[in-house]
Amino acid sequence: MGNQEQVKIEERSGFVWVTLPDAVRMDNYTAIEKAIISNLSGKDDRLVLDLSETVYLYSSGIGLMVRIHKEMSGANGVLYLVNVSRKIRDFLESMRLDKVFTIYATDVEFEISRDEIWREKNSGQKIGFVFVAQPENGVYRINISGQMDALHDLSPLDNFEPEEHVSHYVIDLRDLDIMDTYGSQAFVDFLQKIRGWGGKCLTYGAGEMVRELMSLLSIDSLMEHFSTEQEAMDGLK
Repeated sequence: MGNQEQVKIEERSGFVWVTLPDAVRMDNYTAIEKAIISNLSGKDDRLVLDLSETVYLYSSGIGLMVRIHKEMSGANGVLYLVNVSRKIRDFLESMRLDKVFTIYATDVEFEISRDEIWREKNSGQKIGFVFVAQPENGVYRINISGQMDALHDLSPLDNFEPEEHVSHYVIDLRDLDIMDTYGSQAFVDFLQKIRGWGGKCLTYGAGEMVRELMSLLSIDSLMEHFSTEQEAMDGLK
């Protein structure tokens, strides 16, 4: 193990310890994710994401963490966030992700809990509904993850206020597991709101079931959908 791209990866007492860079954003998260995955065995892994150097965590970074959590939960692994600043913790709590991730404010706190950690397994709690929207390089990057249905609070979609100076909205749907008719109506209202402000929506990565529902309800008329992030970004041109 060692330095790969912009992320430091090492082994510490049985944990794969990953020190993330100062910002996890659209132009570096793919390399970071590949570096992390390449250092995991795929079964019973113990992973620490160290945010001691991380100042900015964009929607791309949240998507990365959600995907790694899902992959590890399915392979009997455990994931911990360490050296999490108050600002980032507040950000995670606002999306209820503190209920999903085990978070430690410092590595000292983590070390003190070591004995308990060795006996602990992630609860396997599913991601609820996660909505993250942040402007990056003049484009609004949006990540929608988890379950967009009547059982979850979808108010972040309704409360979102587009910005008049931003004309393009790129929405990552790779980690959207469920969308029911209630969720689809909330999504339609969300897309129409952006269109009303003169914005253009490009989405990518939706699973087959989500795509079928969007097609059935003609949601496609409110956006352009692409298979991959690169195709969506090319669509901006």
